[in-house]
Formats: sequence, C-alpha cells, structure tokens
Amino acid sequence: MRALRDRRPRRLARQRRPGAAMAELAIILPIFITFAFVPLEVCTMIFVEQSLNVATYEGARTATKKLGTVNETIVRCTEVLEERGIQGGSVSIIPSSFDSLEDGDDVIVTITAPYLPNSSVGMWFLDKQISSSTHMIRE
Repeated sequence: MRALRDRRPRRLARQRRPGAAMAELAIILPIFITFAFVPLEVCTMIFVEQSLNVATYEGARTATKKLGTVNETIVRCTEVLEERGIQGGSVSIIPSSFDSLEDGDDVIVTITAPYLPNSSVGMWFLDKQISSSTHMIRE
C-alpha cells in the first residue's frame, strides 16, 4: 500500500509542470544552434582565406613570367576566384605597369574580398574584409 502512495505524488508533480520542457528548450536551443553553425562559419572563413592565397599565388606566378602583363595577371586571379566561388574580390598589383619591369624586380599581388557574400550561413557580425598578398621576384 505504501508503494502505491509513493508513486502518486510523482505522477502529479509531472502533470503540474507542463511548461518545463518548453523553458528548457528555450534555454538550450540557442546554445545548440551556436555550436552547430559557428564551426561551419569558421571553416568557410578558412576556405575563403585559402582561396585568396591560391589566387594571389597564381596571379604572382603569371606576373613574374617573362612577357607577363598586368591584364593577364588580373585575368588569372579572377579565374581562380571564380573557380572557387569567391565573390567580390578586387585585385591590386604593384607595380601597376610592367613596361619597365626587369628581371629581379619585385611584384606584389594583393586580393581583398568581403567575407559576408562568401559566407555559408550569413552571420552579419562577421562582416569584414579578408585580404591576401603574395610577393615574388620577376624571372
């Protein structure tokens, strides 16, 4: 008989707390979403940065070849960015003209791209510019 009495209050206690599960969900869900999407955004940011590194390297290789031109360099950088799906990248090259460039002179290719259009989730607080630069010597 005593065992029957002990079970009743527990059952009644559960029935008196219908909003407990909803309150727990309201607390846990934002934390779960954060842990789910932040690593995805970090991986996307690393991918964008590495894509810029590859594009600047390819552009610098094109620029340092004999008879390489500024237009060929910009086209090569743009091709790599398009292949990797990077949007909004801008290419700058120092020097701006290769007419007086000789063997052993420095060439610097820099690409800057906004992160937000390249984001996988679109976290607005990560709205920043990512930049990469490659420095090579003309052959």
